Amino acid sequence: MTTCERLPGRALADILREAAKKADRRLKGLRNNGDVSRAVKVASDGHAIFEYIEPRPKALPDWLDLAVPDGCFIASTLLLSPQHPGSSWYIVTSDLNMKTKLAAVALPFIEPQ
Repeated sequence: MTTCERLPGRALADILREAAKKADRRLKGLRNNGDVSRAVKVASDGHAIFEYIEPRPKALPDWLDLAVPDGCFIASTLLLSPQHPGSSWYIVTSDLNMKTKLAAVALPFIEPQ
């Protein structure tokens, strides 16, 4: 098995491009399965809900830079998670900076396989 770190830049870009296309198709498929603002079944015991939020600096850690995509993503997650107290939240990332920020705000993460 080849890991992404060992692949030449072109092969890695191709893998990432295909993964992004797959995620895009999956999200579009969810939209086609019903009203994603209410809940769409994704597995026998799982549902997805699309929620839209624009984070504001109030009530967020002052070191969180909302101009940076990582910061905006983390801020959105911090604001949405209290609205769903029974839900589990996991961020899948191999990015060291993202994992450091997630740990600082006690958001769980897992490594992609």
